[in-house]
Amino acid sequence: QQGSYASREQKIYLDKSLIEEGGARGVSLILHETYHCCWYVFNLDKAEEERAVDSFANFTTELLRRNKQLRNWINQELCD
Repeated sequence: QQGSYASREQKIYLDKSLIEEGGARGVSLILHETYHCCWYVFNLDKAEEERAVDSFANFTTELLRRNKQLRNWINQELCD
């Protein structure tokens, strides 16, 4: 398993080797697992498309705005 989100613990578990490998694959894995978190936090089980897309956009904006370390890591992995 590459990653998982434990909703009760509010923790994301990631395959360390994939993250250490770096690049777009690691970024995609982290975003994928944070979106599972978003789906749970915003209770999107039966969400309409526009509500879900809006929630993901707002979640991503806050995630990147509040987490400088993640933002810098994503830039390093994708842009350097």
